[in-house]
Formats: sequence, C-alpha cells, structure tokens
Amino acid sequence: MIADNSTSTFIRIDLGALFGSVGGFMTYTPGGAPIISALAANGVTVLETYDLSVAAPISNPAVNSGAFRGIQRPSADIRFFQIGGSQISMHDITLGPAASSTVPEPAPAALVGGVLMVGVLLGRRAGRIHV
Repeated sequence: MIADNSTSTFIRIDLGALFGSVGGFMTYTPGGAPIISALAANGVTVLETYDLSVAAPISNPAVNSGAFRGIQRPSADIRFFQIGGSQISMHDITLGPAASSTVPEPAPAALVGGVLMVGVLLGRRAGRIHV
C-alpha cells in the first residue's frame, strides 16, 4: 500500500520502464485535491495530470471503499506515476500497454515466402503444360 497523509506532498513511483497505462485501486479523504500524474522518462515532463475530486470523484460512503483510477495514453511513454495533494492511498499498481490498437503488418519474410510459393506453383503448372 502506498499512502500520502499530507495535502502538500506527492509520492513519485518509478515504474522501471515505459508503459502506456498506469493506475491502481485508491481512495482519498474528501475535501482535499487528490492529484494523479503521469510523467515522462526524464521524471520532469508531466504527460497528464488529473484532480480526482473533479475529473473522477470517488464516493466514500463506508470505511475502506474506493475505486480504480489511472491514466492511459496512446503511446508507451509513462515512466513515473505520481499521487498526492490529499490524504490519498493506493492499494496496488497496475501497468499496461498503450491505448492505440494498431494492427501489426505482416512480416516481409512472410510476404516474400508467399510470392515464392505462388511462383513455384505456377512454374510446376507451366511445366506440365509443356510436357
């Protein structure tokens, strides 16, 4: 569990590599400004930042209640995740790929192999005609 009990400090988590999405199950004390941020590999550039009390409020009707909150980007450029600005706690951290769903192109070798196979078949067929 990661927790920040101050409205003026932040906890920065080094993810160890670049990811396209990051988040976790979290809760915070109402009345503060709970902030989550995704930072670039240099640890300085803020890619996205959100005040959860405005962008995605968590209703806390009971003790130990919360919700999953996170950031997903179109490219894998998140290296650091930061929480703070309120009495906020995060139970776990979930990492994932970028939001883009590009379809991979076939490998050039497979294309060349397919063309060669067609050539061999046509050559055999042409050979039978001349016999």
